[in-house]
Amino acid sequence: MKRIVLALLLLVMSGCDSAAQNQPQTNQPLIETGQQLAAPKQALPFSFEVKPETFELFVESGGSRERASEPLPARRVEQLQKSEQEVSWSYPDDKLQVRIRQAADHLQITLTSTGTESFSWPLVKAPAYMLPLGEGKWIPAGDKVWQSFLREESLTFSESFSMRFFALNHEKYAIFYMVDNMFNNTLDFAVDPEISLRFTHEFPTINHDKSYSFRLYVTQNDPVQIAGLYKHIIQQQGEFATLAQKAAANPNVEKLYGAPHFYLWNKTFLSEDDVQWDALKKQLGDGFTDWLVQLLAGNKEDGQEAIAQLREIQQQDYIAPYQRKAIVDGLNYALRSRDFYDPQLFARVDDPKAKALIQKGVKQLNEVELYELNKRLLKSVLQDAVPAVEQWADSDSTRLLEKMKAAGIARAWIGLPDWTAAYMKPAFIQQANEAGYLIATYDSYHSIHKEENPDWNTAIFADKSLYENATIEKKNGEKKGGFLQRAATIGSGTA
Repeated sequence: MKRIVLALLLLVMSGCDSAAQNQPQTNQPLIETGQQLAAPKQALPFSFEVKPETFELFVESGGSRERASEPLPARRVEQLQKSEQEVSWSYPDDKLQVRIRQAADHLQITLTSTGTESFSWPLVKAPAYMLPLGEGKWIPAGDKVWQSFLREESLTFSESFSMRFFALNHEKYAIFYMVDNMFNNTLDFAVDPEISLRFTHEFPTINHDKSYSFRLYVTQNDPVQIAGLYKHIIQQQGEFATLAQKAAANPNVEKLYGAPHFYLWNKTFLSEDDVQWDALKKQLGDGFTDWLVQLLAGNKEDGQEAIAQLREIQQQDYIAPYQRKAIVDGLNYALRSRDFYDPQLFARVDDPKAKALIQKGVKQLNEVELYELNKRLLKSVLQDAVPAVEQWADSDSTRLLEKMKAAGIARAWIGLPDWTAAYMKPAFIQQANEAGYLIATYDSYHSIHKEENPDWNTAIFADKSLYENATIEKKNGEKKGGFLQRAATIGSGTA
């Protein structure tokens, strides 16, 4: 299977628009330019023909004629106009205007709503497709595996496509659609008997721009040529910047040259290796264990298992690995709580740093200070069962950086699940920066949870009414899904 070097995505919609009531004659001639378009860069010269009543579009290049868009159900056409460089008309029953303008190397196709809420065009069929899905895919229309994968599939263009185009592979050349407006578009797939795509654009009432448009090019059936054409277009539009240009604006970009990416997908204050488990059982008194159980009761995912194992190990001589994991997960969860400090439970605190933080007022502490206090409070209970708090989780952080350096890794990007992971061990962040690595959080900023989830702190808001009043709803009243469809959407993006 061919692979496209660039990332591609696809969107299509199956099903046809219903025909307008007053259908026109179906024997109207095609409107054609009769001229060859110039062919700079990767674009090939071509002429085009269009049938307004069905919006059927043909292109011809090198003596080979192909359909660029399949016919829609016939519609009544008004305001038909044709000049040397342009064809335009309207669909009065659909409340839509169409304009096709001939440019030097492409067709500029614009569809403008005069009242319709959505319109589907183009409907395309081809022997194969090159789509910017993931790292780019070449998809034969008759491939059974792809047909199974794309059956009844519907993709949101801005979410699924990494670039603003899709390409149709015909026998002699490829037809390249550049999408000018990437938002409010959906691609639906049909697979019977072969894969076809339908592009649909919605015209939201809140959006004053009532048009969507394409640039249509003809180019070679070559992923390099298709990618090069896309690059050429975005360069013309001023949207392309080289890596050197980005590094000039932000010198940290140079740290990414040849850098592997590491995702440290954990949020731990304390690791299993930090605990002397026989000593831990002796230090866990009933009062502190009861307090832990109370803190963990609100954690539906890990809390109940941790509670069970805290009780269970008191009756055992040996603590199994799964029990150790459950208990450490529970402790790490509790250490994030602003309620961890209990004045009666921690009536005698000898640690000077902990005493200073308590005097400041727990409610006044920032996250770094809160975590520092909680770690020192836990240390006061567990005593020699754990090392000094500065050494907690070294095996997953600072010692890991030492191993990376020893392995000859001079550049690296290190990703953390969210900003609280950075606050758990500030020394790790400092050491990573000193080593010349880039370290940052990977967070979702486009979701809001109905119920609070401390593991998704960017989806939590103090104002609980925001879930109902500040989220995106579909026309049918359903909430638009956020990241992993586990929350409602409030915006778009990750960082």
